[in-house]
Amino acid sequence: MWISGFNTPGYLPDMDPSEHEDWTDARTSLVWWLEQALEHEDDIFSKEILKYIALLERSDEPQEVGFNVANYHWFITNV
Repeated sequence: MWISGFNTPGYLPDMDPSEHEDWTDARTSLVWWLEQALEHEDDIFSKEILKYIALLERSDEPQEVGFNVANYHWFITNV
């Protein structure tokens, strides 16, 4: 099982992470959340968010992912 989500580093999560049967679903969910952030963030973070969306969409191999952008820590973890 894979989980994906985001939180403000050092604080409790804004929401519970999503559970997924496979990595592809976890990736799709995280990309969707990044796209939502892109619509609501200042231009200062737009290029970074787009970079991570592109990296995730190009990745086909299941892997744990974690990065900080737009004041959040974004992740995919295998549990």
